[in-house]
Amino acid sequence: MSSSESKQSKVNYFLPIITCIVAIAVSYGTLDAQVSELEKRVSTLEERTLVQLETLNDGVTNLRVEVAKVSNDLEWLKKEMSEK
Repeated sequence: MSSSESKQSKVNYFLPIITCIVAIAVSYGTLDAQVSELEKRVSTLEERTLVQLETLNDGVTNLRVEVAKVSNDLEWLKKEMSEK
């Protein structure tokens, strides 16, 4: 076997390994970027959800106040009707 054939044989042996390593590195980089993007999206969704929950909580509190007012009005009306 000549020197050039030996070099070619080594290249042929290591080329698939190097290709595999490069493919793994590229895949890892792509996966890392996707994970980072998903983390950003989750964070944004968490923030939006918290804002929506706070708004909903405020709405429920306002609704309770209004129900209490209506309940008081009904009690007053009931009392007025029973007196007449």
